[in-house]
Amino acid sequence: MTRPGHDLTDDGLPKGGVSLVEVPALAISSTDCRARVAAGEPVWYLVPDGVVRYIDKRELYRR
Repeated sequence: MTRPGHDLTDDGLPKGGVSLVEVPALAISSTDCRARVAAGEPVWYLVPDGVVRYIDKRELYRR
């Protein structure tokens, strides 16, 4: 997968064993995610479902 600031190349990778995928960069900040949770706003579209469940189960980032 692509990552901002890094060139995606297949140098040194096994032929046919790895697929390079370019995706658009998303500006997702962990600080913003924590602030959203603290404000009672959803983060389900910003982080994986398992992370959302973990945050809810452990009541993380609540004020």
